[in-house]
Amino acid sequence: MLIGQGNTSVIYKGTYCGEECAIKTVPIAATQLSNENEFLNQLQHPFIIKLLASGQSSTDIIYIYELLDYDALTLLNASKFGLNEDIVRIIGFPVCCALKYIHSRGIAHRDVKPANILLSRDNVKLADWGFAAYTDQPFNDKKGSPIYMAPEIYSQSTYHGPPADIWALGVTLYQLKTNTYPFGDKADDIDELKNEIFTVTPFLSLSSSSSSLTIDLRETITSLLTKDPSLRPSASNALYLPFFKM
Repeated sequence: MLIGQGNTSVIYKGTYCGEECAIKTVPIAATQLSNENEFLNQLQHPFIIKLLASGQSSTDIIYIYELLDYDALTLLNASKFGLNEDIVRIIGFPVCCALKYIHSRGIAHRDVKPANILLSRDNVKLADWGFAAYTDQPFNDKKGSPIYMAPEIYSQSTYHGPPADIWALGVTLYQLKTNTYPFGDKADDIDELKNEIFTVTPFLSLSSSSSSLTIDLRETITSLLTKDPSLRPSASNALYLPFFKM
């Protein structure tokens, strides 16, 4: 049964070793620059999707994952005005923990967003590792989803992955709470989107969608969306921001 589709991938519900699973197929040509299999084989963390097996047909790479119920974007789309802050915390805290784990191992995810956060009753898992890369050298490519990309990705010839992941987490938290974007939905106009990212300060003049945020969430998002990556908190430090302190 088809349960999802990305730009190049198709995801089906199936069974593996007698258990329900998610089966993702990606054309071989589209996986030539992806290390998803390599990263998921070495990453073992309760908040990271588990790769059960992988293989290859004549045309596709096949990944078999543990099965969760839906992604955070699906949950958000069912809510007109955004999610309750407790739910945002339940989703955001594990993702920040997963980022702390991978960053400490020299890996950046590079595509943090609600569609890549999988959920079930008792689980939150960061998924879709197709853009992941080692952080031993600065990046010079512009990988990611435009609305979630940090300003330094647009403005600098090279950038570091972990601070960019933290920025994307900030955008994600804002979106989950308000069902809007902190810098507008300009994905079809990159120049206008970049101008918003470079110049707009979220919460400076509160819109109706953002005025309902508690001070703790507002301060946490503001910190994660610090425009200077050298001043942005690490994932480890972000866990001590007001909204995440349990």
